[in-house]
Amino acid sequence: MRLITIPGCEALPLVNGFNRLVIENIDLYWQLQQLLQGDETVEGYYSIANKPQKIKNTVVMLGDLVNPHDYGKIFAPKIGQVLQHYCSDASQQELFRLNEQIKDIVIEQIDESNLPFEISDEWTIVELFKYCKLVILPPTTGSANGIMRYVIETASQLGDNRLFVVCDIGRYLSESDQLDLITAINELKLNFLELRQTGVRPAYLDTAAFHVIDEDYVMF
Repeated sequence: MRLITIPGCEALPLVNGFNRLVIENIDLYWQLQQLLQGDETVEGYYSIANKPQKIKNTVVMLGDLVNPHDYGKIFAPKIGQVLQHYCSDASQQELFRLNEQIKDIVIEQIDESNLPFEISDEWTIVELFKYCKLVILPPTTGSANGIMRYVIETASQLGDNRLFVVCDIGRYLSESDQLDLITAINELKLNFLELRQTGVRPAYLDTAAFHVIDEDYVMF
């Protein structure tokens, strides 16, 4: 069971799939948002099976997805794990052989330069994948709905078990797009949370040109 616990409030349970928390108390709303963004000064915690999690490692605020670099930054740790899972025995043996060749070259340079270094014998296939500078392809559409769908489908494909959080989907997705997205999230069993604070909208914001995502005003 996933829980969000804030002092003075009952623990908020989260089920697999789409969760929505509609919060009337604006102080609690901002407190929860800041907690999920990884603000260590905010009291409270996010837990899985009663074990508190490191927010910055286990929660993804979708408002941070602004450019292709951010997609790669968020999903990069999962790419190597997936590649290793699908890598055949023959491919792993070939990678091991190439790894030994690389190590021999480096060891030779260390010895020739008389440097006080040595190479670990640890065999970590994921480290080899980093040589390829793998990056996540950007979404084919720049629409808010397209970006959201791209994120949840990528997370599902990578087996990403983190909690994905977005603030007030209704501010930038139509009702039909919301229902479509929620259906997809529930089918994929993605851990997804929408925080919603009713009645809060910056008066200066041109909502025809911008979409509001956890205080980041991102033009699509």
